[in-house]
Amino acid sequence: TGQGSAGSAGPLIGLLGPLSNADLSSEASMVSSSPAGALAAQSYHPIMLNLIFSANAASSGAGIYNDESSCLTLVNVLLIDNTASQTGGGLYNRQSGCLVLKNLTILNNSAVTAGGGLYNDNAQAQVHNTIVWGNTSPNGAQVANSSSLRPDFSYCDIQGSGGSGGGWSTALGQDGGGNIDAAPLFINIAQRQLGLLPHSPARNAGLDALINPIAIDLSGGPRILDGRVDMGAYEQLWLQLFLPAMVR
Repeated sequence: TGQGSAGSAGPLIGLLGPLSNADLSSEASMVSSSPAGALAAQSYHPIMLNLIFSANAASSGAGIYNDESSCLTLVNVLLIDNTASQTGGGLYNRQSGCLVLKNLTILNNSAVTAGGGLYNDNAQAQVHNTIVWGNTSPNGAQVANSSSLRPDFSYCDIQGSGGSGGGWSTALGQDGGGNIDAAPLFINIAQRQLGLLPHSPARNAGLDALINPIAIDLSGGPRILDGRVDMGAYEQLWLQLFLPAMVR
């Protein structure tokens, strides 16, 4: 595994190996001198597992900036409280880039211009078993797109999406089925206990086939409890005792 810091030296760019089991957080006052915040990928095709991106700030892609010609696969990742002065508070997916997101929680990020959670700039993205909730921006609070090339969502809980079917908001992207639009009911957001309460609509609402070969959630607990995978980075009510190591 590799580890990296989102400190004052700037974002991690063009990483040479996989990154996993890390907390890439920043002091609220840190603003990267590049367009990106905690991590920027260029010509990079990794699978990145069990990561936390929190309280980073940048002009675009405060959490993750996926540059053109990169294709990132992110699994069990939390993006929370990241702030972009322009676009993509949580993630920015640039032209010709591609994202594959599996079991992410994209929560309470913000962007001044567009795409509080995710800004997709004429790029490809597949989003599965993911919660996108509580993000803010005047244009596309949860997801914003710059063109008709938009993400494909399946088995996700996206605020304002309308859920799969006739009420689906096509401005977000393609409805791949299994999507819902209901408060995910985290245990305690203020204390970062982001497992799901027993009556959460996102509990047992993901698709098991999309998680292989990952057998654990972001806390290190079993990825499937009670017979079916949950949406989001954390499985329901698992005691989050095995948090990723803090990297600063």
